[in-house]
Amino acid sequence: MLILLPPSETKSDGGSGAPLDLDRLSLPSLLPLRRTLADALVRLSDDVDASITALGLGPTQVDEIERNARLF
Repeated sequence: MLILLPPSETKSDGGSGAPLDLDRLSLPSLLPLRRTLADALVRLSDDVDASITALGLGPTQVDEIERNARLF
């Protein structure tokens, strides 16, 4: 399975509310799968080393793990 994620550089901090509201995305039939994948990403964020390996992050991208932890 190949999962394509947007580049981390396109994320920006700030704003109000949760960073991601899965219920507002198109194609609601994908909600269960999106929820499963997003929950897995948040759980993965608890382990920095595993996140770096699984997501192929470089030294300058380690801060992205914290952003992933705050996805909801």
